[in-house]
Amino acid sequence: MSDELESLLSAYLDDELDPDEKRAAAASLASNPEKAKEFRSLVRVHELINGLSRPPGRDLAPEVLQRLAASSPPTWRSGPSARLRRFSPAYRAGLAAAVVLISFLGMRTAIQPPAPQAPRHPGAAAPSLHTAEDSSRPSASDPVGPPAILAATTPNGPEADLPGPPVLTAPAVDRPRLIATDLLARSGPHRIFLVSGGDGRPARAEVASMLGLSSHRDFYRFELPREGAADLSSADSVVYAAELDRDELTTLRNRLASAFPGRLDEGEASTSLMTELADLGRTTTLRAEPAAEVHFPQTKMALRTPTDPQSTGSGTVAPGSDPIRPEDGVAASDPVGPPALPRIRTEAPSSVILIWILDPSGE
Repeated sequence: MSDELESLLSAYLDDELDPDEKRAAAASLASNPEKAKEFRSLVRVHELINGLSRPPGRDLAPEVLQRLAASSPPTWRSGPSARLRRFSPAYRAGLAAAVVLISFLGMRTAIQPPAPQAPRHPGAAAPSLHTAEDSSRPSASDPVGPPAILAATTPNGPEADLPGPPVLTAPAVDRPRLIATDLLARSGPHRIFLVSGGDGRPARAEVASMLGLSSHRDFYRFELPREGAADLSSADSVVYAAELDRDELTTLRNRLASAFPGRLDEGEASTSLMTELADLGRTTTLRAEPAAEVHFPQTKMALRTPTDPQSTGSGTVAPGSDPIRPEDGVAASDPVGPPALPRIRTEAPSSVILIWILDPSGE
């Protein structure tokens, strides 16, 4: 039996535990047969000890009192002679003289005024009321503000050396990648052109130049890593993504067909391909440099000259004359020519196209 268990069981037998500890000890004895066996043996020992007879103790009080009485000096014993010596005339005269002396010294101390105290510094004058008021006012050079802010901003303040709160910086946003991902996720037709064979590097530059001339919007380049490569340092293939309207798509298709005869395939891009480009590709934004557009008039135009002008000798029309014939049915104040129609520019439907350039060295 351990000492801790023995002390716990002994306290349980002596009724020294509180109710909670009693219940815990009883539950432990009921659940553990070995503890119950040791507890029964401890109960038997406890009963044997309680049944033993105890001899009465020896009373030492009379002996101690006798020794104290024998050791007391005779001068401290109470008796008539001691009381007479204590209240003798000489004793009473000395006591009266002491009382008179103490009273005289106390009266002298109470009547005597306190001596003036000299200032610590002879040259320093006592501050006046105005000086005290001025010293409490802040000067122009003192910092103004709440105590907590002054303590934090003052160089010698108690919180000058304390570190400030951490500055949270927003993570850098790859804006070109976000725009390109939004372009790939756009709904609508997605066409893909596959350019294979030949030298991959010149083909990339040529395709980028064609896209820049064919589109009036910025386009994007995705560099895909080689299979099994850990980074994008060596790109296996390059994909260009752009948004083109119908006329721009036709122009780009003709340019690609003439630049890469027999090496160009066209099809519909799948959604999984768009997702792979958005997740794996390294994005670069390229600026569009469209070719200059030449517009030709689509309506018939004619020039009209006066048939019977009343002109001066210099050939100019005379003031107040009407160069328009009355049979034309047109007044001089009416505009000549077809009426001007407002030009409404409508945005043609656009589609997302991909141009995949396969590097022959990575095949």
